[in-house]
Amino acid sequence: MASTTTELLSKVKLWATIPANQPAFTDTQLLDLMTDELQTNLVPMIMNFREEFFVTSEDFTIATGTTGYDIPTRAIGGVLRDIKLVNSQGDESDMPRISPEYTQQHNYGFYLENNQVKLLENDDYTDYSLRLYYYQR
Repeated sequence: MASTTTELLSKVKLWATIPANQPAFTDTQLLDLMTDELQTNLVPMIMNFREEFFVTSEDFTIATGTTGYDIPTRAIGGVLRDIKLVNSQGDESDMPRISPEYTQQHNYGFYLENNQVKLLENDDYTDYSLRLYYYQR
């Protein structure tokens, strides 16, 4: 059964015995409080017990000359769980993370900068796609 915010607000007001005509909280304020509670307490608890529950991935086609790929906007805190190269058969391979100050010493890998995954200049990426795993909010 699908729930709506109207049904949720009705149940919260019933559980908390909040009169329908009370001036203390608007429906928007109650929803904001519930969202804060969800993000602050429930999501971390779920992630602690079911670590992979919110994990999803997004694939990017690696284009010649493009070195930066945006971290998905729905990533919790802009945090990535993992980054993989994917070949045409769908097989994943690890990609090393390089500290930005050491990029001149390496020719394979990635680093993070300004909410983007930056690939080191390398023509070997053209037969692959980039898969970003992240915790979806």
